[in-house]
Amino acid sequence: MCRSEKIISDYLALSSKEQIAYLRSFNQNLDAELCDFFLCIALDKTQEASLRKEAMNVISLFKGHSNDNATKKAFYHLIRTPNADIQIHAIGALGLMYIDENDLRYITHLAQHSTAQHSTAQ
Repeated sequence: MCRSEKIISDYLALSSKEQIAYLRSFNQNLDAELCDFFLCIALDKTQEASLRKEAMNVISLFKGHSNDNATKKAFYHLIRTPNADIQIHAIGALGLMYIDENDLRYITHLAQHSTAQHSTAQ
């Protein structure tokens, strides 16, 4: 069993409360498999918001991997979620990653679109 598989297996054997504590204390290097695993947790609407936020925190501390663009796209998706807590964490996670002008333009577009939707809904 490789390191990533062991980490995932150990994580899945924990209760949800223990999983949150595990993510909060996580301090190991992420490979692509672990990054994808934690990203799935962050995107999973059936998971508790606190667990999803901790998964985003773990991912955002990992920089420079080849799937940074896929990770950013997932965080963009989370910015569009109706859950404000998840939105804020996704924005914060993006702030810890390398973002360029295209990313900033897209984030601004999402924010403006979100603001326009909220003002027409009220």
